[in-house]
Amino acid sequence: MNPRKLLVMKTLEENDRHKIDGRTRLQKLVFLAQKEASADLPSTYTYIPYDYGPFSASLLDEVEELDGEGYLTEKRVSGARGKKYVYELTEEGKERLREELEELDEADRKAIEESANFAEGMFSDTPISRLLEHVYNNYPEYAKNSVLK
Repeated sequence: MNPRKLLVMKTLEENDRHKIDGRTRLQKLVFLAQKEASADLPSTYTYIPYDYGPFSASLLDEVEELDGEGYLTEKRVSGARGKKYVYELTEEGKERLREELEELDEADRKAIEESANFAEGMFSDTPISRLLEHVYNNYPEYAKNSVLK
């Protein structure tokens, strides 16, 4: 399996509830896992400046693939501020993640685990407004197309 997909799955697994609320939050957590964790990831997503900061179309595509493969669920739910997406790692996804991580060489496995752990540990409970503020302040080149300016 693509190491980028493993990073997404591991980021979900690191969350206490094995889920992430919101497409924007998922994008930013994976972005920060790549940018701020000290680990040298074997493969990364490419981001462009977009409506809410850094956005990766390939991340979105791969999340949809993982959903189609049954490794995570992408649900559209009604929230206080309208519709949003909720991403949750399935039991099959947890098992596949464990198997795939065991197959990787130790350096790549550690990099994925450390990066996911860092992003989830530092930012999982951060309100989305503060998370975006952190990204915009530290990576202003990705904020130039933001609708929140």
